[in-house]
Amino acid sequence: MTAILSEIISFLKNPYSQPFQILNRKEKFQYILKLGLFIFLINIAFALIIAIEKFVLNKYGIEIKEIDINFGKAYTILLLALFVPFYEELIFRLPLSLRKKDINVSLFTLLGIVGYILVLYCNDTTLSKITTSLINFIFLFSGVGVVYLFNIITEDSLEKLKISSGKYFVFGSIIIFTLLHLSNIPDFDIRLLLIYLFNLLPVFFLGTIISFCRLRLGFFYGFLFHAGWNFLFVIFKI
Repeated sequence: MTAILSEIISFLKNPYSQPFQILNRKEKFQYILKLGLFIFLINIAFALIIAIEKFVLNKYGIEIKEIDINFGKAYTILLLALFVPFYEELIFRLPLSLRKKDINVSLFTLLGIVGYILVLYCNDTTLSKITTSLINFIFLFSGVGVVYLFNIITEDSLEKLKISSGKYFVFGSIIIFTLLHLSNIPDFDIRLLLIYLFNLLPVFFLGTIISFCRLRLGFFYGFLFHAGWNFLFVIFKI
């Protein structure tokens, strides 16, 4: 475990250094299992701390609720252990290569999801057709602009960015991935923000491990780790 911790610390210092040599697929799967055990031990420690925290908060009449993820076993497993990690990997981890084709796939995936959410929002509100059309137009115009800006950046520029400030790009991806999980908290109370953030530390470590897998082993192995972890989490919860 200390060797893995050392490799992760080295990764955080320089995410784009040359990956260590893993010769075949079997070794990669074995390494993923070691990473899984590592993050499992971290989560066990946090589970104990959070259990104590909830006990203390309940003494003061403060309850932190958890979102209900049971939408039916088969659908929940398919959604949270396959589709959600796949789309999250496309958005958060695929562009970490800082290659134009990967960034493009990530951008179009993100734009598609945001567009879908906008359509649902417009359909569920009493907005006029003119307002709805204006919102969709602004979104499409902004999306085209963002894609255009990324496509005028050269591969050489991205390589320079990778060397000069690539680690901040990785850290930003991990932090945004973590903070978006605040949306999983029902009855959000801003006064408990620090407690929420502390409770999201396991998600932060998970995002770090997945980013490590993505850049050291490849996109498929990052997705595999994410999907496997979500699968175990869902099975435990439902």
